[in-house]
Amino acid sequence: MDTANNQTQNLNYNPHNPNLTNPGSKKFARDYDKEPIVIKSYERLFIVTLPVSSLFFAGVLACFVRDFIDGYTSDYKDLYIVPVMFLYTLAWYLFLMIFNKHEIKFTNKYIDFIVNGKVKRRCLVKSEDMSRPFFLHDNFSKDKKIGNEIFLYIIFIGSVIFSDGLAITLFFFMYVSNVFIKICFYAVINCSLKGFKIFPFLKVAEPSYPYYVHRVNFFFSRYYLVYLYKEKIYMEIKEYFLQKDIDIDNVRKSYYFM
Repeated sequence: MDTANNQTQNLNYNPHNPNLTNPGSKKFARDYDKEPIVIKSYERLFIVTLPVSSLFFAGVLACFVRDFIDGYTSDYKDLYIVPVMFLYTLAWYLFLMIFNKHEIKFTNKYIDFIVNGKVKRRCLVKSEDMSRPFFLHDNFSKDKKIGNEIFLYIIFIGSVIFSDGLAITLFFFMYVSNVFIKICFYAVINCSLKGFKIFPFLKVAEPSYPYYVHRVNFFFSRYYLVYLYKEKIYMEIKEYFLQKDIDIDNVRKSYYFM
Protein backbone atom coordinates (compact mmCIF):
# COMPACT_ATOMS: atom_id res chain seq x y z
CA MET A 1 0.00 0.00 0.00
CA ASP A 2 2.84 2.39 0.90
CA THR A 3 4.55 1.55 -2.38
CA ALA A 4 1.37 2.38 -4.31
CA ASN A 5 1.00 5.67 -2.44
CA ASN A 6 4.62 6.56 -3.16
CA GLN A 7 4.13 5.81 -6.86
CA THR A 8 0.99 7.99 -6.95
CA GLN A 9 2.83 10.78 -5.15
CA ASN A 10 5.72 10.58 -7.59
CA LEU A 11 3.31 10.82 -10.52
CA ASN A 12 1.59 13.85 -9.03
CA TYR A 13 4.88 15.64 -8.42
CA ASN A 14 6.63 14.64 -11.62
CA PRO A 15 9.15 17.45 -12.29
CA HIS A 16 8.81 16.80 -16.03
CA ASN A 17 5.07 17.37 -15.97
CA PRO A 18 4.54 20.08 -18.64
CA ASN A 19 1.80 21.74 -16.60
CA LEU A 20 4.28 22.29 -13.76
CA THR A 21 7.27 23.35 -15.82
CA ASN A 22 5.34 25.62 -18.17
CA PRO A 23 3.55 28.34 -16.18
CA GLY A 24 2.16 29.72 -19.43
CA SER A 25 0.20 26.55 -20.15
CA LYS A 26 -3.58 26.86 -20.55
CA LYS A 27 -4.17 25.13 -17.21
CA PHE A 28 -2.38 27.93 -15.37
CA ALA A 29 -3.24 30.75 -17.78
CA ARG A 30 -4.16 34.00 -16.06
CA ASP A 31 -7.72 35.22 -16.52
CA TYR A 32 -7.15 38.84 -17.50
CA ASP A 33 -10.84 39.67 -17.23
CA LYS A 34 -10.64 38.91 -13.51
CA GLU A 35 -7.04 40.07 -13.06
CA PRO A 36 -6.37 42.67 -15.77
CA ILE A 37 -3.03 44.39 -16.22
CA VAL A 38 -3.40 48.14 -15.70
CA ILE A 39 -0.42 50.38 -16.43
CA LYS A 40 0.20 54.09 -16.87
CA SER A 41 0.06 55.43 -20.40
CA TYR A 42 2.84 57.81 -21.40
CA GLU A 43 1.69 57.85 -25.03
CA ARG A 44 0.55 61.48 -25.25
CA LEU A 45 3.61 62.70 -23.36
CA PHE A 46 5.97 61.07 -25.84
CA ILE A 47 3.96 62.12 -28.88
CA VAL A 48 4.13 65.82 -27.98
CA THR A 49 7.70 65.83 -26.61
CA LEU A 50 9.87 63.14 -28.23
CA PRO A 51 9.75 64.34 -31.89
CA VAL A 52 10.17 68.03 -30.95
CA SER A 53 12.95 67.39 -28.42
CA SER A 54 14.78 65.02 -30.78
CA LEU A 55 14.60 67.56 -33.60
CA PHE A 56 15.82 70.49 -31.50
CA PHE A 57 18.67 68.58 -29.89
CA ALA A 58 19.64 67.18 -33.28
CA GLY A 59 19.65 70.69 -34.74
CA VAL A 60 21.97 71.97 -32.03
CA LEU A 61 24.37 69.03 -32.45
CA ALA A 62 24.31 69.31 -36.24
CA CYS A 63 25.18 73.02 -36.01
CA PHE A 64 28.08 72.24 -33.68
CA VAL A 65 29.40 69.69 -36.17
CA ARG A 66 29.01 72.11 -39.07
CA ASP A 67 30.81 74.88 -37.16
CA PHE A 68 33.59 72.48 -36.21
CA ILE A 69 34.10 71.35 -39.81
CA ASP A 70 34.01 74.94 -41.10
CA GLY A 71 36.48 76.06 -38.44
CA TYR A 72 34.11 78.36 -36.59
CA THR A 73 34.53 78.95 -32.87
CA SER A 74 31.22 78.35 -31.13
CA ASP A 75 30.21 80.44 -28.14
CA TYR A 76 27.70 77.72 -27.13
CA LYS A 77 24.78 80.16 -27.13
CA ASP A 78 22.69 77.46 -28.76
CA LEU A 79 22.79 75.50 -25.50
CA TYR A 80 19.90 77.64 -24.26
CA ILE A 81 17.74 75.04 -25.98
CA VAL A 82 18.53 72.50 -23.22
CA PRO A 83 16.66 74.28 -20.38
CA VAL A 84 13.95 75.36 -22.83
CA MET A 85 13.26 71.77 -23.88
CA PHE A 86 13.39 70.65 -20.24
CA LEU A 87 10.72 73.20 -19.31
CA TYR A 88 8.68 72.26 -22.39
CA THR A 89 8.74 68.59 -21.40
CA LEU A 90 8.02 69.36 -17.74
CA ALA A 91 5.00 71.50 -18.67
CA TRP A 92 3.52 68.72 -20.80
CA TYR A 93 4.26 66.16 -18.09
CA LEU A 94 2.35 68.21 -15.51
CA PHE A 95 -0.55 68.75 -17.89
CA LEU A 96 -0.82 65.19 -19.19
CA MET A 97 0.34 63.02 -16.30
CA ILE A 98 -0.47 64.97 -13.14
CA PHE A 99 -3.76 66.66 -14.00
CA ASN A 100 -5.01 63.78 -16.13
CA LYS A 101 -4.94 60.05 -15.48
CA HIS A 102 -3.96 58.05 -18.56
CA GLU A 103 -4.03 54.26 -18.26
CA ILE A 104 -3.98 51.15 -20.43
CA LYS A 105 -5.92 48.05 -19.38
CA PHE A 106 -5.21 44.59 -20.76
CA THR A 107 -8.05 42.05 -20.63
CA ASN A 108 -8.49 38.67 -22.31
CA LYS A 109 -9.73 40.03 -25.64
CA TYR A 110 -9.22 43.77 -25.51
CA ILE A 111 -6.75 46.53 -24.78
CA ASP A 112 -8.51 49.59 -23.35
CA PHE A 113 -7.08 53.11 -23.45
CA ILE A 114 -8.53 54.98 -20.47
CA VAL A 115 -8.44 58.69 -19.59
CA ASN A 116 -9.72 59.81 -16.20
CA GLY A 117 -11.62 56.56 -15.74
CA LYS A 118 -13.36 56.63 -19.14
CA VAL A 119 -12.56 54.13 -21.90
CA LYS A 120 -11.57 56.23 -24.91
CA ARG A 121 -10.75 53.33 -27.20
CA ARG A 122 -11.08 49.55 -27.07
CA CYS A 123 -8.79 47.57 -29.36
CA LEU A 124 -8.89 43.91 -30.31
CA VAL A 125 -5.56 42.14 -29.98
CA LYS A 126 -4.36 41.52 -33.55
CA SER A 127 -0.78 40.55 -34.33
CA GLU A 128 -0.89 42.13 -37.79
CA ASP A 129 -1.31 45.60 -36.22
CA MET A 130 1.65 45.23 -33.88
CA SER A 131 5.15 46.60 -34.26
CA ARG A 132 8.04 48.03 -32.23
CA PRO A 133 8.68 51.54 -33.61
CA PHE A 134 11.99 53.25 -32.92
CA PHE A 135 10.26 56.62 -32.89
CA LEU A 136 6.48 56.62 -32.43
CA HIS A 137 5.10 55.39 -35.75
CA ASP A 138 5.85 52.76 -38.34
CA ASN A 139 5.35 52.48 -42.09
CA PHE A 140 3.53 49.14 -41.99
CA SER A 141 -0.01 50.50 -41.99
CA LYS A 142 -2.30 48.85 -44.53
CA ASP A 143 -4.23 52.06 -45.15
CA LYS A 144 -1.29 54.46 -45.22
CA LYS A 145 -1.51 57.20 -47.80
CA ILE A 146 1.01 56.59 -50.59
CA GLY A 147 0.89 60.28 -51.49
CA ASN A 148 1.93 61.26 -47.96
CA GLU A 149 4.80 58.79 -48.05
CA ILE A 150 6.04 60.08 -51.41
CA PHE A 151 5.78 63.68 -50.18
CA LEU A 152 7.88 62.93 -47.09
CA TYR A 153 10.56 61.11 -49.06
CA ILE A 154 10.74 63.94 -51.62
CA ILE A 155 11.34 66.38 -48.75
CA PHE A 156 14.02 64.08 -47.32
CA ILE A 157 15.84 63.63 -50.64
CA GLY A 158 15.59 67.34 -51.43
CA SER A 159 17.00 68.22 -48.02
CA VAL A 160 19.95 65.89 -48.53
CA ILE A 161 20.71 67.32 -51.97
CA PHE A 162 20.39 71.02 -51.17
CA SER A 163 21.65 71.19 -47.58
CA ASP A 164 25.28 70.36 -48.33
CA GLY A 165 25.30 67.37 -45.96
CA LEU A 166 23.62 69.14 -43.05
CA ALA A 167 20.40 67.16 -43.47
CA ILE A 168 22.20 63.82 -43.19
CA THR A 169 23.92 65.03 -40.01
CA LEU A 170 20.58 66.27 -38.69
CA PHE A 171 18.81 62.96 -39.31
CA PHE A 172 21.69 61.04 -37.73
CA PHE A 173 21.54 63.14 -34.58
CA MET A 174 17.76 62.78 -34.46
CA TYR A 175 18.29 59.07 -33.83
CA VAL A 176 21.06 59.77 -31.31
CA SER A 177 18.88 62.33 -29.51
CA ASN A 178 15.97 59.90 -29.56
CA VAL A 179 18.00 57.30 -27.66
CA PHE A 180 19.33 59.90 -25.22
CA ILE A 181 15.82 61.19 -24.40
CA LYS A 182 14.53 57.63 -23.92
CA ILE A 183 17.40 56.96 -21.51
CA CYS A 184 16.55 60.12 -19.54
CA PHE A 185 12.85 59.24 -19.31
CA TYR A 186 13.59 55.68 -18.23
CA ALA A 187 16.16 56.79 -15.65
CA VAL A 188 13.78 59.37 -14.14
CA ILE A 189 10.92 56.86 -13.88
CA ASN A 190 12.99 53.96 -12.52
CA CYS A 191 16.01 55.66 -10.90
CA SER A 192 17.97 53.01 -12.79
CA LEU A 193 18.72 51.86 -16.33
CA LYS A 194 18.17 48.19 -15.53
CA GLY A 195 16.00 46.68 -18.23
CA PHE A 196 16.29 49.68 -20.58
CA LYS A 197 15.53 48.93 -24.22
CA ILE A 198 16.10 51.03 -27.33
CA PHE A 199 12.68 49.86 -28.57
CA PRO A 200 10.50 50.57 -25.50
CA PHE A 201 7.32 51.20 -27.51
CA LEU A 202 4.78 48.61 -28.58
CA LYS A 203 2.24 49.61 -31.20
CA VAL A 204 -0.90 47.53 -30.62
CA ALA A 205 -3.31 49.18 -33.09
CA GLU A 206 -3.49 51.73 -35.86
CA PRO A 207 -3.46 55.28 -34.46
CA SER A 208 -6.75 57.02 -33.81
CA TYR A 209 -7.20 60.67 -34.86
CA PRO A 210 -9.79 63.33 -34.03
CA TYR A 211 -12.26 63.72 -36.88
CA TYR A 212 -11.07 67.27 -37.59
CA VAL A 213 -7.39 66.34 -37.99
CA HIS A 214 -5.75 65.01 -41.14
CA ARG A 215 -4.00 61.69 -40.58
CA VAL A 216 -0.63 63.04 -41.68
CA ASN A 217 -0.54 65.18 -38.50
CA PHE A 218 1.07 62.61 -36.22
CA PHE A 219 0.99 65.00 -33.23
CA PHE A 220 -2.70 64.17 -32.86
CA SER A 221 -2.38 60.38 -33.11
CA ARG A 222 -3.55 58.59 -29.99
CA TYR A 223 -4.72 55.37 -28.33
CA TYR A 224 -2.38 52.95 -30.08
CA LEU A 225 0.98 52.96 -28.29
CA VAL A 226 2.20 51.22 -25.12
CA TYR A 227 5.34 52.44 -23.37
CA LEU A 228 7.03 49.60 -21.49
CA TYR A 229 8.56 51.77 -18.80
CA LYS A 230 9.65 49.11 -16.28
CA GLU A 231 11.29 45.72 -16.56
CA LYS A 232 8.52 44.12 -14.47
CA ILE A 233 5.85 45.63 -16.72
CA TYR A 234 7.74 44.48 -19.80
CA MET A 235 7.71 40.90 -18.52
CA GLU A 236 4.00 41.07 -17.60
CA ILE A 237 3.05 42.41 -21.03
CA LYS A 238 5.27 39.84 -22.70
CA GLU A 239 3.55 37.02 -20.79
CA TYR A 240 0.15 38.49 -21.72
CA PHE A 241 0.93 38.30 -25.43
CA LEU A 242 2.67 34.93 -25.16
CA GLN A 243 -0.66 33.48 -24.02
CA LYS A 244 -1.97 34.71 -27.38
CA ASP A 245 0.97 33.13 -29.23
CA ILE A 246 2.59 36.52 -29.87
CA ASP A 247 6.19 37.14 -28.83
CA ILE A 248 6.70 40.90 -28.55
CA ASP A 249 10.46 40.38 -28.87
CA ASN A 250 9.90 39.13 -32.41
CA VAL A 251 7.30 41.56 -33.77
CA ARG A 252 8.34 43.84 -36.62
CA LYS A 253 10.66 46.72 -35.79
CA SER A 254 10.46 50.04 -37.58
CA TYR A 255 13.15 52.73 -37.81
CA TYR A 256 10.71 55.14 -39.46
CA PHE A 257 11.73 58.67 -38.43
CA MET A 258 8.20 60.01 -37.78
